[in-house]
Amino acid sequence: TSVGSTALAVSAPNDQINLSNRIGNLVGGSARFLTHLYAFYGDVTLGYKELLFVHGSVRNDNTSILNQGNRSFVYPGVDASLVFSNAIPALRDASFLDYGKIRGGYTVSGAGFPFGSIPSFTANGNIVSRNPIIPENTRSAEAGIELSFLKHRLTAGATYYNQHSINQTIQTTIPYSTGYQSLTLNAGEVQNQGVEADLSIT
Repeated sequence: TSVGSTALAVSAPNDQINLSNRIGNLVGGSARFLTHLYAFYGDVTLGYKELLFVHGSVRNDNTSILNQGNRSFVYPGVDASLVFSNAIPALRDASFLDYGKIRGGYTVSGAGFPFGSIPSFTANGNIVSRNPIIPENTRSAEAGIELSFLKHRLTAGATYYNQHSINQTIQTTIPYSTGYQSLTLNAGEVQNQGVEADLSIT
């Protein structure tokens, strides 16, 4: 719940606010914004002989700030890793490699548009939405490798990631001849990708 109030050109009847340089008559207002959000979440992790690990999750969000047909959205995720230094017989007793693991994952996350806070989009008489606002959606994928050498004195790792966000809620100005000042719609799209690497010596 978000509650706000405003006052302009008023000498307040208490010591908390005193606009002694006011000009004009009292102009005031208040607003109260109430939203509801509830979610269901499930998570499971499976392992096989300390070699292979698989993890999965799913979440269902339900929010009151979206159109009735779009208030419920589900986003899953899955990731897995393989300790190949133990899985491959030729590497188990290798003197040059202490530990080796490959991993990968894919997740989807969703979010309703911000409401009643800063930054936010709050529907009023000056804002129009061309279509019902739908949840924002971000899809992330990554793959990586971890290595350890010299009795774990030297460790190295690398990760490739790709993140794609779509249906971001944005606001754009429109001609006043329409009777409104701005239009809120799902049009934002951002994609990030790159490689991260690390090296540690002890």
